[in-house]
Amino acid sequence: MEQHEFLQVDVGSRLSAEDTGGDTLVAAAHQLDQLDTIPRSVVFLAEVVRAGGIERAIGLPEPLPTDAQATLIKDWLRSLRRSDGETADDDRAAAWLNAVADILDLRRRTREGTNEL
Repeated sequence: MEQHEFLQVDVGSRLSAEDTGGDTLVAAAHQLDQLDTIPRSVVFLAEVVRAGGIERAIGLPEPLPTDAQATLIKDWLRSLRRSDGETADDDRAAAWLNAVADILDLRRRTREGTNEL
């Protein structure tokens, strides 16, 4: 997939279909990068999800710093809820958010020319 194609991916729909890997991860990182999201913000949100659950994270007034970031991530969090109506798999959702943050961080470091981890 080309870089511009990742921006067109409907991450929420893919998450609803339980497609949480590969292109979905990369697309999420691209889309958050376009909104100047700081990877640490996504890591913090993953910690909130792990500790309090997806529902608690959705209920946050500002799960990420800007309105555009918050709107996007809330859509994805809603999509990460289990479709069978059972309790969400909060650990799986937190792991997915951490993976997105890792890719986002790698993109930023590569662009900035810093490879230090």
